[in-house]
Amino acid sequence: MTGLTKKLEVNKDVKLALDSVADSSSWTKGEIIQKSIEKTWTTPLRKPLNEMKLDDLIQALYDGYVRKDIIMQTGSRPNQEKLDELVTSYNKHKMAQSYTYEDGISDGIQFALSKLNINIEGINL
Repeated sequence: MTGLTKKLEVNKDVKLALDSVADSSSWTKGEIIQKSIEKTWTTPLRKPLNEMKLDDLIQALYDGYVRKDIIMQTGSRPNQEKLDELVTSYNKHKMAQSYTYEDGISDGIQFALSKLNINIEGINL
């Protein structure tokens, strides 16, 4: 064993829940684990802790945790066909005279995210 530990990759809701308790002076790690086993977290922010597997919770508390990469959340990386379609669409928009610079930027970002099956709150949701 090398002594290196890997941080647990978690989704946005679990990360927010862990952030709210992990460095808290209100609960020890043991109390956090106990409340999760008993499924007694009641606030919407912390409810995801009730659903975590015990080993994942322990790993997150002792080894650390990080939010999953957005591309990993989509389940796959973009294929060449999607990228080619993106480039073609970009070239059409670039040549269109009726678009302002800001319109083009906004449309391009939203189009790219939709073609790559990536959803970002506040951008294309």
